[in-house]
Amino acid sequence: MRHFGIRARAIGSALAIGILAASLPAPAAMAAATAAAAPPSAPRAAVDAGAWSLVHDVDLSDPSLWRLETGRAGNTGSVDRPENVSFGAEGLTIRTRFDGSASTGITSGDARGAGIPIPNYARVEVTGTMPYGAGVWPALLWLRPLNHPDGEIDLVEVFGARDDFAATVHTEYGPTHRQKQGSLPWASLPNPDPRAEHTFVMEKTPGRIHITADGVTLLDVTPADVPPGFDWNGVFEDETKLWYPRSTIQVGCGVDNPGCGLGRPPAGWRGGTQTLSSLRVWEWNVAEDVTLATPMSGQFDLAPGQERTDTHPAIWQASVTAGVTFRVPEDIGDAALYYSIDARSRENGRQGYRASTSVSARGALHLQLQKVVDGTVTVLAEKTVLPPGSYAPGQSIRLGIQASGDLIRARAYVRGAAIPGWQLNVRDRTPGLDAPGGFRAVAYLAGSADRPLTQAYDTMRAYTLTAP
Repeated sequence: MRHFGIRARAIGSALAIGILAASLPAPAAMAAATAAAAPPSAPRAAVDAGAWSLVHDVDLSDPSLWRLETGRAGNTGSVDRPENVSFGAEGLTIRTRFDGSASTGITSGDARGAGIPIPNYARVEVTGTMPYGAGVWPALLWLRPLNHPDGEIDLVEVFGARDDFAATVHTEYGPTHRQKQGSLPWASLPNPDPRAEHTFVMEKTPGRIHITADGVTLLDVTPADVPPGFDWNGVFEDETKLWYPRSTIQVGCGVDNPGCGLGRPPAGWRGGTQTLSSLRVWEWNVAEDVTLATPMSGQFDLAPGQERTDTHPAIWQASVTAGVTFRVPEDIGDAALYYSIDARSRENGRQGYRASTSVSARGALHLQLQKVVDGTVTVLAEKTVLPPGSYAPGQSIRLGIQASGDLIRARAYVRGAAIPGWQLNVRDRTPGLDAPGGFRAVAYLAGSADRPLTQAYDTMRAYTLTAP
């Protein structure tokens, strides 16, 4: 049986808050089930092959990829039954019906694509038709995590017979739930018929979720746009996170939200149909292209409280992936060392972006992503990426930074280990910091150290990159 969480939404005069089914956020819509065939939606947009790699062109005639739910969520008046979901040449179809044998009188369907893992940074394109009318709440496609409890992304949902439709992103379910929603009137689309075939596309990249309907922006959201208490990084920036697709139709208000404003279908209503005719998924990638210059190696002789830097003489770029490897001194003792790498660095490090981590004999790594404006350092994001005991003196730490437009990313790991995804991802639009700049390696020995140390570094190199 499903547990349901929060898909808050103002419907009519009531706010359906905390009543979204955790497992079932996209309520289904059933609508008056007739309508003349509408013209097809606009043709699919071209996909930039340099930015996206196709990972799923889903065979919607294959039921083995989907798990069909049974039962009723607290935020709907309909009961889900597997027999209301079918797979065939036309796609995945969900039917909602008036069924006198059900306690509610209405049954519907809920299909979870548990066999379709979606990368955390992905492009998802769905085409299909939805029912429309009083009392029905269709969600052609929405996403939930496969390997994490928190988060939901509704590519599209329709609330009864309203003249608009919505896309919504959610944090965790429960009392701390937060959401951000975008909506459009049907009249804004090339084909304004709600029952026509439409295409919805989500592009989820670090620091941004952009959803369109037939090429028109429905929701464009970044961490700067969400309400207070919305844990964007915790929910949306974990590169190990996988999502799965879900398609539902819900009908009527549930026991958890009797005043939702959705109501029930009119007398004489006998059901509606929702069909996914196409579902494709791409993985996002920023591809490193060519090495910009010969890698550098060197060393810093550091006194307590001293910072030393080396700037690569052949690199001056705005879009770049850069990295450097620092070897943790075997005689580090109780000292603390700080390693940094700068991108778009100008004015001798007084402007630019910086990835920085601290190392010690404890073997932990705490990573920060910073911006430097007129010599003032501001932390944009930070995270402990390795616990104590993850490395020892004598081992090497690889530190990386990437800058592409307003997207800045950082990572740190022990050389020789599997290369992780980017651990910090920030979008920053500080004026002037989008300009080309240099690439620097920086080392600082804490003033509390009891003796000087020699800090070696190597493989200081940078690449051009292709990015969306």
